[in-house]
Amino acid sequence: MQIKHLRLPFLCLSRLKGKVPTKTALAMKLTAILMITMVLQGSARTIAQTVTYSGKSVSIAQVLSAFRAQTGFRFFYRNEDVRSALPVTVEFKNTPLQLALEQTFADQLLDFDIQGNTVFISRKPIVRSGATIPYFNMTTAPDRTGDVMGIVRDEKQNPLAGITVYCRSTHTVTVTDAQGQFMFKNISDGDSLLFSSISYESLNVRAITGSMMTVHLKPRIAKLEAVTVYNTGFQTLDKERATGSFAKPDMQVYKDRTGTMDLIARLEGQVPGLQVAAGIGQYNADGNGNGVTTRKSLIRGITSVSIGPDPLYVVNGIVIAEFSTINVDDIEDITVLKDAAAAAIWGARAANGVIVITTKTGNKSQRLSINYNGFVNYPGIKQNQKFEFLSELDIDIGNRKII
Repeated sequence: MQIKHLRLPFLCLSRLKGKVPTKTALAMKLTAILMITMVLQGSARTIAQTVTYSGKSVSIAQVLSAFRAQTGFRFFYRNEDVRSALPVTVEFKNTPLQLALEQTFADQLLDFDIQGNTVFISRKPIVRSGATIPYFNMTTAPDRTGDVMGIVRDEKQNPLAGITVYCRSTHTVTVTDAQGQFMFKNISDGDSLLFSSISYESLNVRAITGSMMTVHLKPRIAKLEAVTVYNTGFQTLDKERATGSFAKPDMQVYKDRTGTMDLIARLEGQVPGLQVAAGIGQYNADGNGNGVTTRKSLIRGITSVSIGPDPLYVVNGIVIAEFSTINVDDIEDITVLKDAAAAAIWGARAANGVIVITTKTGNKSQRLSINYNGFVNYPGIKQNQKFEFLSELDIDIGNRKII
């Protein structure tokens, strides 16, 4: 930038001669120079604004938010326009804002305009070239060069309707019809066509004029995170809403431990802070009067001197003595409450923690299903155990029978 014939009357000492002392005039001159320098530097910083950001499969809104935080620019757009944009994978390091925005919106149906410190984002003008195109015979190729025709199919060769096809060179958009067909007019050979849909992965294909195109799209596979739900005995809570210390065992591992019918024994090593007692006398003996015993357990050590060390056992919201009467194959879910939040729900009885059991229930219109689970335990041979063998007199050789 060149500045020619710039005259600053207030800096001219000849005009100030005889009116203002020399030192005062010099101070005014230096002050004016500093002010001009600051204005020019601020303008240079605005023009040469750079951004640093990297992200994989992030939304456009996240990228714009990062740009706004680093540059101080204001972005104006409609929420539905940005929300419908495809995720982007970008990596910028001290990249000028203009270039960063161009790369961000390269594969999008969005355009931007920078005016001062404000960026206006809008949808690109759409010309639906395929809206008035009648059905055409797929057995014949286009008659004129410059016309592109084709069909979009999935992996099973089924035609796909409603696929958006965008031509980058002409900024025209068409949508495939019920037969999966699309058509563009006046397209140069080799132009880039972008096929996009919510349910299928985006694909860039070079346009081929004078012949029929066939494009195959792969379904978009979204990874869903498992939702963890805790049952306190009174209510169920999502993991994000749970404020206490909760734990859940792996129910598949629990079901695979078929060597014992003791519920507590199946939880051994599955819940952090839960100790399952072993050895002689470490059983809850016949607590329900049915002759079945279960192993004792301890959660985070002994926390009370007035009650026993065992945790509180709850089945479907009802407190029971122990789990000997519960069929291990009827259990749907197990939640272990380990901290003071359990006492806030169950009172002083939960000072040693709570083990909450939810059993399986039927659902409306559910079909009948039968599951069988069986196992055999062999205790082994006792030490110094003697076996009695048959003698020759006990065998009738003629009849081949054992007496």
